Amino acid sequence: VEPRQQRIMTDAQPMAGTGAASLRVFLDRNLNGVMDEGDEPVRNAGFTVNGGSHLARTDANGIAYLSRLPSYQHLDIGFDTDTVEDPQWQPQVKGVRLVPRPGKVSQVDFALSVTGEIDGTTFLLADGVRRPMGDLELELVDTKHKVAATLKSSSDGYYVLPAVFPGTYLLRISPAQLKRLGLSDTGMHLVEIAPDGTMLNARDFTIVAGTQ
Repeated sequence: VEPRQQRIMTDAQPMAGTGAASLRVFLDRNLNGVMDEGDEPVRNAGFTVNGGSHLARTDANGIAYLSRLPSYQHLDIGFDTDTVEDPQWQPQVKGVRLVPRPGKVSQVDFALSVTGEIDGTTFLLADGVRRPMGDLELELVDTKHKVAATLKSSSDGYYVLPAVFPGTYLLRISPAQLKRLGLSDTGMHLVEIAPDGTMLNARDFTIVAGTQ
């Protein structure tokens, strides 16, 4: 029985000795990780099982049923981001580990958030000349002072930080790298990604010679 909709599932092959999973995918508008009023089921979303793509897709209610899962073995079920229509939709939890058991249907929710994107350029100011500088390490720091994401600027100084979850952050050049290179920056960027996604452009950094 599919537990969410109370549907009887049938198969030409015996299923009694295997496990199953009911997976639900929804767009989490209020960011609480629970499907409630105002959240939208996501259709045609797919999954990975132990790193490989699975054929199952969610229906109009955002539900997919995975049957014939091997029993008493660790099984990693992940969300396949390539199967959703909008690349800004990202799962709050990328995957779960289950141990299927005969006759038991595990229920797993994948809550998606609308993420944002930040771009800009890193520059070096030396001898009164400002020019792009690449290979600088950027850090996105959340309100708990944890580094939520890192990346390096390209050779021309340009960077793009995709899939940033809603929230308030500080974007900075890595203090450890600045110290190691004997450089200093001219400040950080306070950035905010709204629940409906935000595109922030031209969040540039200027680096100067000499630590402060």
